[in-house]
Amino acid sequence: MSASHSAHGKEAPYYYVPADSAHPVRASACLLVVMLGASAWVNGVDTAKWAVLVGLLGLFVVLYNWFGDAIHESEIGLNSKRIDVSYRWSMSWFIFSEVMFFAAFFGALWYTRTVTLPWLGDLDHKQLLWPDFNAVWPNLGPAGVVVSLVQLSQTLFRGYSLPASE
Repeated sequence: MSASHSAHGKEAPYYYVPADSAHPVRASACLLVVMLGASAWVNGVDTAKWAVLVGLLGLFVVLYNWFGDAIHESEIGLNSKRIDVSYRWSMSWFIFSEVMFFAAFFGALWYTRTVTLPWLGDLDHKQLLWPDFNAVWPNLGPAGVVVSLVQLSQTLFRGYSLPASE
């Protein structure tokens, strides 16, 4: 089986090495503008949001042109079967790495919630950790916010009683 194939009646090179490209440098410059704009925006600079917008638009244009160049190289037959297989394996490994990342992330969350939290709650030396420690996972959904506010108000106003009504 040959590693090259013909496209438009001509044979693709065995392994195509593209010419030097300015796309990575342009994308890096756009990301730098985005990050500088975001840091200035957080610090209260009024015009910083426009820098973020310009950086994101520039990044979109760079990616559009970059993908366009890759598609053009493929359409004119510069990519061989070897490159095609390389693209497919690269995408497969990328998807696999994302699945593994999320498995590790949610696995660590599960471990913290179901193994570590009860273990910390059963310790005899809770006074050493935190005297008011409760082995309960925080719920910050709509109901959890209300419960958290009630607990906060009880903590803030401990010992305070409302005057008796007449």
